[in-house]
Amino acid sequence: MKRRRDDDTTDTPATKAPFYDKEKLICETAFIQIAYNRQFQLPTDNYSLLIHAKTLHTGESVAILNKTMEHCIENNAYKTDEEIMQTIKARSVVL
Repeated sequence: MKRRRDDDTTDTPATKAPFYDKEKLICETAFIQIAYNRQFQLPTDNYSLLIHAKTLHTGESVAILNKTMEHCIENNAYKTDEEIMQTIKARSVVL
């Protein structure tokens, strides 16, 4: 006789804690960096924020970096690399 498996073992997105896959976020960072360079007419080979994202230890920090760059693009508000990095250090919670 076969044993029935319960569906209770599967995690639904609503019950899981927020989890950030760092590799996927860094991939998104590359696309956002390109859009950021285009928006503010920076050199196309400027990947300083992407390089910085690779050195960050947590996915949450990379998510904050992505959100900050997206916010700058949407509002057409240029921030230097140092200002964006200071934002990452100052924030502890992703919006």
